[in-house]
Amino acid sequence: MLSPLITSFVTSLCVSTLSALALRTYVAKRIRHHFDRELELYKAHLSLEKELRLELEMRRLRGYPRLVEIAYRTRNLTRDMTGSMPSQRAIKELVRRWKELEDEIYRERKHLEDDGLFNVIHQYKRILWRFYSQVEELMTHEPALTVSQMVSRLAIEFEAIEISYANVIATDPFGRSADGSDWVGRCPLTEDVFVAEKL
Repeated sequence: MLSPLITSFVTSLCVSTLSALALRTYVAKRIRHHFDRELELYKAHLSLEKELRLELEMRRLRGYPRLVEIAYRTRNLTRDMTGSMPSQRAIKELVRRWKELEDEIYRERKHLEDDGLFNVIHQYKRILWRFYSQVEELMTHEPALTVSQMVSRLAIEFEAIEISYANVIATDPFGRSADGSDWVGRCPLTEDVFVAEKL
């Protein structure tokens, strides 16, 4: 009599244990499946966000080499104009390059402001225009000046261009220090601050 009761109890215990184990396994697999699916969605979202941020950063930085190129060319052009009597061709080239610089500043204004570079490049543009105005004034209103007098007046204006040009070149959108010895900035994806030595 005791034996059938123990058998029934053991059987019931085994069945309930197996049922609980099966249920536990089923629930664990369902939870794992749910979280795996959520993890994959999250990874896809992060990947898409990373690509978008990278594209925005690349778009932002594409304009800087063009601005530096225009600044370099205009500085060299004004240096050449300072060394001798400016030709009409050189003056027209200066005006054309100035307009290019103005257009590029306008196109990249948002990024320049975000990076704190707008004032530096805009100041260079103003000084460049002042140089052009000085050339025009000397050519039209003071034609009796000798070449050496004109060159000495333009040399003063050119010094301002040189200083402003140095500021344009020293200001780096990538966060490098002015002497180029190290980079200090924020990672565009994680916003972590980093310092890396120059290679």
